[in-house]
Amino acid sequence: MLKAESYIFQGLKALRENRPDEAFEHFEKSFHEDDSSAIPLAWMGHIKSNYFKDDAGAEKLFTSAIEKDASYAETYLFYADLLFRHERFAEFNAVINKASAISGVSKDKVNHLSGLLHEAQGKLDEAVAYYKKAILSGFDNDLIAVYERAIDRCAVKKKYI
Repeated sequence: MLKAESYIFQGLKALRENRPDEAFEHFEKSFHEDDSSAIPLAWMGHIKSNYFKDDAGAEKLFTSAIEKDASYAETYLFYADLLFRHERFAEFNAVINKASAISGVSKDKVNHLSGLLHEAQGKLDEAVAYYKKAILSGFDNDLIAVYERAIDRCAVKKKYI
């Protein structure tokens, strides 16, 4: 188990340093050491989706990760991002609902994603309410700035309705 965790930390470090190929290899090694963990599958899915542009492969990894451990919240957030980009809003909403029920999930990120869903559906007031919840539940200044910009974006859109 310790070796698997070491590979995860190395993968996260490589990803922070913008080395996705190397990060993916570390997550693969972690999974080979401990194939019961959802963490490397979720991160491999994230890399496939966001760096390798292989959303079909990423989706398989996300669903496998959820099967391995339905309590690893990051999987749902990564998967929701993929679903949103493909405008699969019903599935997106179901994934967000599952994520919000997980203890320890980043509530600010869940609220942000819910805001995006409502914004995409043209429900700007509801979107703003979710973005405000994201701000109030968040602690990362950079993410709070993202949520504030989302509110500003909705205000601009309201002018044209």
